[in-house]
Amino acid sequence: PEVILNSKRYFVHVRCWAHSLQLCLNDAFKIPFLERTWTKANDLINRFTPTEESRLKKIQEDHGAAPLGIVRGCPTRWNSKIEAMYRLWNIEEFLKTACPDFVDMYGFCGDCVMAATLLWPICIATQEVQSDSVTLVEAIPILDKAIARYDAMATK
Repeated sequence: PEVILNSKRYFVHVRCWAHSLQLCLNDAFKIPFLERTWTKANDLINRFTPTEESRLKKIQEDHGAAPLGIVRGCPTRWNSKIEAMYRLWNIEEFLKTACPDFVDMYGFCGDCVMAATLLWPICIATQEVQSDSVTLVEAIPILDKAIARYDAMATK
């Protein structure tokens, strides 16, 4: 038994499925359109100090909407960049009031939703397989569903 335990050739390391998908997302953000969109989104997000975010929520309340804050991308929180871009799109109307000087707000929020929608199937799959107990037999159908979501989006 000790010989087997000390031998590396009998063991294969299998990464967490969610981590592998997250590495794919990290690579996706190197695609020029996604990288450019995220850079712009992050620039806008970083304008919001706690005071500015309170002002943004007040604008939403004044319009009878539920106040939604800014979602910030975080390298250690999977899918946070995608969720941040979706949030910007969800509060676009109020961002125009809060940041009237932000260049190209109209096209930018459309780019955010396009980027987030493009990556959403991977985001969902990451959530579905983030467990140490997900086996290869369970992961393959989840990944197949993610591919089917892409196919469905491509035909729209």
